[in-house]
Amino acid sequence: MNTISKNNFGISFSLPTKIILERHSLEKLFLYLKENKLTKTLLIISQGALERSPILMKLFKKINTITEIKIIPYIIKSHTKASTEELLRIKKRLSCENFDSLISVGGGNILDLGKAASICIDESVQFATLVGSTFEHVNKKLFHIAVPTTFGTGSEVTKGAIILDSSNGNKDGIRGTAIFPDIALIDSTLGHTLPDNILCETIFDSFTHAFEAIQAVKQNRFIELLALESLSLVNNVVDKYSKGNIDDQFYDDIAYIALLGGICVCHNSTCLPHRFEQALSPIYKLSHGAGLAAFYPEWIKFLIEHHVEKPLPNDITQGMPLNEYVEKILIKLKLNTLIDTLKTLDITPKNISKRIKGNITNDPLVNKIGNEAINSLAINYLGKR
Repeated sequence: MNTISKNNFGISFSLPTKIILERHSLEKLFLYLKENKLTKTLLIISQGALERSPILMKLFKKINTITEIKIIPYIIKSHTKASTEELLRIKKRLSCENFDSLISVGGGNILDLGKAASICIDESVQFATLVGSTFEHVNKKLFHIAVPTTFGTGSEVTKGAIILDSSNGNKDGIRGTAIFPDIALIDSTLGHTLPDNILCETIFDSFTHAFEAIQAVKQNRFIELLALESLSLVNNVVDKYSKGNIDDQFYDDIAYIALLGGICVCHNSTCLPHRFEQALSPIYKLSHGAGLAAFYPEWIKFLIEHHVEKPLPNDITQGMPLNEYVEKILIKLKLNTLIDTLKTLDITPKNISKRIKGNITNDPLVNKIGNEAINSLAINYLGKR
């Protein structure tokens, strides 16, 4: 069985980001700064990344000591949301000194902050209308090196940054070619210190990007091939994780899967689970990956009920129906009970529907039954009308 339609010959592909995926590649950071003639960079890094990998700050201090390049740290506190409020603080910091670049080191939240910060010094970027805007070109942009320390979002190669609008509490994307990082520096060894829960959640996040690239209304033959490659690898790493067979190759694979997922998102976008997760993330305490795990079972059920699911090859699903295949992955990653947390939320289905932003028409359910898909899912998630 092949999911790719014989009539789907459309290919549109663009990725201006230079990709470097290599063990210990972060140790060569100064070379990439030097070859691009960068001399002063703002380092946007999460407190969590520093605590998990103390060697990071030693590396940056070493660069400051033995080269003329200056790296100035800007540390983001744990659990800080990528928001317009935080962006404004970063912009003020950038305005104080003559920075020519920035480096973002952390999970997708930090990388998204870095992508938005790289263009925030341009006069066309107005914070009042920033969230939800698209920037295909800006006149002034800082050179940006994105260094992921978790491997799920693929944010290092996407043209979107999910930002919380601090003025109204809504979360939406800043999008466009202008916010692509200039370099994605992917060092799989940074995954070695990931806590178990974050590891599971990021693996599932990568899975959703590949899965939704195939289910999405938007089609791209090349991207679907990457998605199938990613899903095949996801099966392998999930099996290795469940058996405790975690080695260097395991971390190489999850870094690669995240990269493929980011490319999928960049070209085919995502579906309703991501819209729901963005809408509710300011309300609940689940991580992005955990939130997706909570939303997925009902969404898969609806795809099947409305006959809009696209089949996957048997060698990926192992002959199981889609709902059983996804459930098996959730069980192996210990994420199969999170749906229960949604029923405790103090919000109505109507208010959830109002919070949904972004491209909803890329979802096959919305494409078939319209906004009723959102309303029905919201009711099922909350267990109330």
